[in-house]
Amino acid sequence: MGKKVKPNSLLDGSNQEVPREQEAFEDKSLVGNGTMTAEAKEKLEKYDALEKSVTALSKEKEILESKVAEYAEKLAELKTAADQIHDLTVENSSLKKQLDDASAESSSVESLRRENKALRSEVDSYLVKISELTFDNANLTCQLDEVSKQMAAKGTAVNQAKFSPISNRQAPSSLREPNKDAYNPYKNNGYGSWN
Repeated sequence: MGKKVKPNSLLDGSNQEVPREQEAFEDKSLVGNGTMTAEAKEKLEKYDALEKSVTALSKEKEILESKVAEYAEKLAELKTAADQIHDLTVENSSLKKQLDDASAESSSVESLRRENKALRSEVDSYLVKISELTFDNANLTCQLDEVSKQMAAKGTAVNQAKFSPISNRQAPSSLREPNKDAYNPYKNNGYGSWN
């Protein structure tokens, strides 16, 4: 085979021929521009280990960044939930106040209802008493009219000085006078003259 020509430096434009054995030796022993020393070999191994650790740390960084992003989202959700809880707490206290006001109002309304019921029963009892007294008054008025008519017909009464119903009465009214039998309701209904 033919010989290969390799330049010694890139700046040097001269072409020199290098024997094949020397070329193989230079490929194995040369690092950069010099021979590989133990220190250079150790640095090369450290570089490979460093590159692997950088790759592992990059992956770990990506995992941690995704977790941090997830935690940030959860924190934002928690802040939103905390705001909602605060709003609900404010609304709850407002509703409790309204409930207290409504219960106080309902208790006052209930007491007013009880008082109204008691007053109605009292009014009903007064109405019954008034109707009884009105009936008694009408009854006594009829009896008084009957007695006064009897006294006027007789002209004398035993106790006339003490009892004079005509002087106690007011001017005669234009109302119709009841029939003589004040205790018979059928004679007082106005149809008694049809007999």
